[in-house]
Amino acid sequence: MAAYSVASGGALMSGGMITMALRWKLVVLLILTIGAVLTSYQAIQHYIAEQALTQQQEQQRFMQDILVLSKDLDAGVRIEIDHLQQRKFPPKYVQDNWLQPQDAVSLIGLKTSRFLARGEPLTLDSFSHDYSRFFSQRLGPGEYAVTTSISVENLHHGMLAVGDKVAIVASHSGNFAEQLLSVSDVPVLALDNDQHSQPGQTALASTVTFGMTAEQAIRFASIRRGGFQIWLQHPQQSYSSLSMPVPARIHQMQVMRNQG
Repeated sequence: MAAYSVASGGALMSGGMITMALRWKLVVLLILTIGAVLTSYQAIQHYIAEQALTQQQEQQRFMQDILVLSKDLDAGVRIEIDHLQQRKFPPKYVQDNWLQPQDAVSLIGLKTSRFLARGEPLTLDSFSHDYSRFFSQRLGPGEYAVTTSISVENLHHGMLAVGDKVAIVASHSGNFAEQLLSVSDVPVLALDNDQHSQPGQTALASTVTFGMTAEQAIRFASIRRGGFQIWLQHPQQSYSSLSMPVPARIHQMQVMRNQG
């Protein structure tokens, strides 16, 4: 009986040790599994971060610089260089009328036309423009500026000046036309890019810009195809349409004789 009790106790002890060993194995396996999961998770997170960085760097290559404001501005504020900065936008969001950094110089001195928020992409309609500096302001109502090449002969060898009035006559109007194809009382607005009269100027211009009404511009468009001459007019006189002199006609009178 005593021997059986000892044997039973040994078996129970051996079974307990096996159970304990299994538990430790399970604990170690669980720890290893958790470690592997954490390692895999960190590797996945690192991979995702690398991919996001790569994608961001790839997007940065194609990002477009747009001109924006560095601060809020009310309407009527004159633009200074400190008010401007550039900001990157994805190309798919950029609109055609957004201004770019190379446009900054042309905006200096303009006034804002409305309230503009910080970081807002700038457009031309964000500013009120001073047209007094534009050459087009020299045109009268309904007038056009028409530029054409000019020869030394039509320049009157340098005597033609800004402010003169001229008549433009077609070179091939026909010898017996009742009216020359011409445009009269045309003011000279500019010679090359000079808009002011310079009597002492020695260089001869290669282009001339006229101020014309719509009717004069249409007539000149047909004249310039076949060449033209420029006739200098007195600046304070008005000239009528150029007409060819009507040749005199001799009428012969025949005497009717009575035949008897």
